[in-house]
Amino acid sequence: MATTRAQDLISSPEVHQVFRWTVLIAAILASVVGCAPPFAELQSARLVGVGHRDVTASLATVNATSSESSGENVQTELAAQAAFGVSPKTDIRARYDYISTANGGSFHALSAGPKFGLVKDAIALYVPVGFGWGGETESAKTWVLNPTLLATSRVNRQVEVTGSTKYYLWLNNSNESKLFAWNLGLGLSSDLDRWAIRPEFGFLHDIKDSGHNTQFSLGLTIRQ
Repeated sequence: MATTRAQDLISSPEVHQVFRWTVLIAAILASVVGCAPPFAELQSARLVGVGHRDVTASLATVNATSSESSGENVQTELAAQAAFGVSPKTDIRARYDYISTANGGSFHALSAGPKFGLVKDAIALYVPVGFGWGGETESAKTWVLNPTLLATSRVNRQVEVTGSTKYYLWLNNSNESKLFAWNLGLGLSSDLDRWAIRPEFGFLHDIKDSGHNTQFSLGLTIRQ
């Protein structure tokens, strides 16, 4: 049943139209900025619904582990994201990150894309395109597609658990690292249909390297 719903959704004219607009927006922005977004997710698999929206503000700290160092802080991220319901099975999400590195540098990242509900309130596919700029970043090499699968289990109206996995598909730099990320987060609230505090832990791994990054983040979501 879930497979049938997913196939119907992917083949619908509405989904193709959303993808066309996403690619068009990406092409326009790519001439200005470009960067892979940070890997904290801070959302559930639930959609906001037609005529509704939610906004999330968050703070994340990222550590790096390698053969030379263990758990060294490398950057702090301030982020804001928003979701808008455009159909019963589709949201559009946009996100901005300000990234401050441990060596005093700073960067910006922007991403946007459609989010499709595959199983109602339980499984979703998010497909943002991301860009970054700032410092000595080569913007043309940071254009990335970030397919993300999310799964959410709601315990009750006060607690939900979300796991997610994503891949970084570099669109203009075939030599870039092959990155996968995994995140596990909670939604805590007196009423998850209105707001949620979101603590989250995540792991970013390059399949070509033994090192990895971890993130811990805390977000606040307001739903309207």
